[in-house]
Amino acid sequence: MITLLTIPFIVFQHCVTGSPSSDNQRFSVEPNLIKNRFEEWLDPRCPIDLDEKKQIYRNQRCTLTRHESDFVPLQHMKDEVGHNNERFPLLTYHCRDDEITFVAIGNAGIPGFAKFNRDKKRVSDNINPIHGQIGKDVSRISKKHGAHFALLVGNNFYDGVENVEDPQWETVWAKRFNVKELDIPFFVVNGNRERMKNNTATGCYSVHGAHEKHWILPDLAYSVDVLNDVGGFRMLFTETEIEADEIIYGESKWKKERLAKSHWTSDSISRRGTSPYLHEQQHMSPDIAWIKYQQELYKSLRTRKVPHAIMVGYRHLYSALEGHTKRFVTNHEVGTYIANDYVQNGKVTTLSREVMYDCYISGDVAGLEYFKANDNREYFGVGGGGGEIVNDTVGSTATIWKWLRSKWSTCMEGKSQVGKVEHGVEYAKRAYGFAVFKYQWKANKKKVMYYEYAKKGSTYKLREDPKTIESAIYDERDAKKIKSRMGHEARRKK
Repeated sequence: MITLLTIPFIVFQHCVTGSPSSDNQRFSVEPNLIKNRFEEWLDPRCPIDLDEKKQIYRNQRCTLTRHESDFVPLQHMKDEVGHNNERFPLLTYHCRDDEITFVAIGNAGIPGFAKFNRDKKRVSDNINPIHGQIGKDVSRISKKHGAHFALLVGNNFYDGVENVEDPQWETVWAKRFNVKELDIPFFVVNGNRERMKNNTATGCYSVHGAHEKHWILPDLAYSVDVLNDVGGFRMLFTETEIEADEIIYGESKWKKERLAKSHWTSDSISRRGTSPYLHEQQHMSPDIAWIKYQQELYKSLRTRKVPHAIMVGYRHLYSALEGHTKRFVTNHEVGTYIANDYVQNGKVTTLSREVMYDCYISGDVAGLEYFKANDNREYFGVGGGGGEIVNDTVGSTATIWKWLRSKWSTCMEGKSQVGKVEHGVEYAKRAYGFAVFKYQWKANKKKVMYYEYAKKGSTYKLREDPKTIESAIYDERDAKKIKSRMGHEARRKK
């Protein structure tokens, strides 16, 4: 069963420096420099293709269907978020296998790959050995486990892309990951680095790219029902980056700008967020609201077709490796007066309070992580794709617990209200790598394999013995319902 995670507001107030502590605070307001609306995802040169269509993958064993019905793109909404007119792309991916396997990797972009001279002409393309190796190994391991699809969890192009014809599509992604031979869909979410150049190009590529069949990013938010004959789950993908148009108190772009105290005011910021906590309502980004609206449909399907839900987004909710945003156990500390960090934290952590999901996969933090919550939710970090340099001495177990001890007295003063520590880290390592998820419905088993690289001298070699984490897909009550349904369907087919 899934329960909503709730944390008393006192803990958040204790651990967040610089957050507004009451609705009565009043400060002078900076002029609103930007209209409060969604930035257009696709420009007129790249219209969204709403036609219902199907794509076939893996030697005709898997079918991806894009549904046209009742679809109003999120980025074209002009009404207040929260009204019942929001729609988003709903896809169905059906495979004729008893198991479903997928590979997930974040931070897969290559820093400094595309270098330009003053005339903006490409003068050199260089792939570092580790990045080339990661591409080969992801392809090889995907074949080994018979992956049905892949997840690219943000910062897929470290320096951004110019357009749908940018050579990086071919070199950094298609050839590097052997996309054509694998013949599986890559379901994508953007990170912050995609905004470095043309932030509409990644959406446009889903329609007009050379490998559009394999690059799936239809909107800022979308869902995919992954099904086979014995089970299934729903994947909810969302953009976790703050858009300038979504913030009405004067911040200009996604870059980390210092936030003056004068910007804080309860009157200057929209109340369109879904969180019960005031400061999170103020800083919630509208594109999250579709997930809350989605819950009624999700509830109706939960014990029938898709009883398991997976959230996918670039930003992490909790991390034992990220030095300046340690969202760990009851601590939600963020950088002081840094708008991007604070607003992002308020936006993303609201997911854990308002959305029903069983696990959350993120690609933000450089490294590999696994958390298990007291409410049985799981958090997987897969940011070891090479886009950020990893350091073996940063984020070690000793470093983590040293940091925790230094913050314990402050953040655990609210322990009586919390009752117990909410999240426990079971695996956290600064390492290059990626993860393979395998769902076995007949055994009610989920297996997650973390493949990490070991450094030998100046080279990296993939460990062939992955760190493996096993857990049940459903709790006991849901498992009985699923088995009963499976038995009924089997008898019906006979």
